[in-house]
Amino acid sequence: MFFSLSVNQLPANVALVRKLKLRKKMKITKFVRLFAVALLAGAVSFSASAKDQKALEAEAKISKADAEKIALEKVPGGKIKEGGLEEEKGKLIWSFDIATKGSKNITEIAIDAKTGEIIAVDVETPKDEAKEAKVDAHEKKQKALEAKAKLSKADAEKIALKKVPGGKIREGELEEEKGKLIWSFDVATDGSKNITEVNIDAITGKVIAVDVETPKDEAKEAKADAKEKKAAKKGKKQKTEKTEGDEKK
Repeated sequence: MFFSLSVNQLPANVALVRKLKLRKKMKITKFVRLFAVALLAGAVSFSASAKDQKALEAEAKISKADAEKIALEKVPGGKIKEGGLEEEKGKLIWSFDIATKGSKNITEIAIDAKTGEIIAVDVETPKDEAKEAKVDAHEKKQKALEAKAKLSKADAEKIALKKVPGGKIREGELEEEKGKLIWSFDVATDGSKNITEVNIDAITGKVIAVDVETPKDEAKEAKADAKEKKAAKKGKKQKTEKTEGDEKK
């Protein structure tokens, strides 16, 4: 039912690290993905600062050039792909993506812009980047749908939980089906492996459907989703091959 990939489901070695979305030409091109166990035991979410790079650089005690040197010392032979300053909860951070010749991996390094201390070092594979891009695309879509909804997620959750006394929201999101905007929630109940799916009209707040799914139902649905994804991937590959063939003619 849901787009299940989330930040918390990234590979274990980067579970507590969130990449900085860097600014380029006064626009954000990348977000914080770096912060680490060295600072907090839990993951920290980063949001874009309203300040531009020049204003942030005026506050930094470590220049970009010096920060780059510190970052490159961690990746011998590496080359800065992109980098920028971000401010989160009063902390100023230099974040760099470093490429290494002969490798498709990217090393992400976060440096305290006041002390020069390295906060985090994380190696991201193309697979990791693809997953993150998928997460970002999903979050962007959710924000666009939330702008259309008249019912907030918090209010929709309250309505859903009234239908499942003692239940706990496992996950929820907005979906658009046949022109109708719907809040859809999976609600778990202690002592049961079943999941109650509650759909609520995001405009009127009316409960559209309540459906109980057993583990067997969920497994069947997951299998169908995987099959659909595989078919879509195959179709995309065939389309690409056809396009390349037409170009050769």
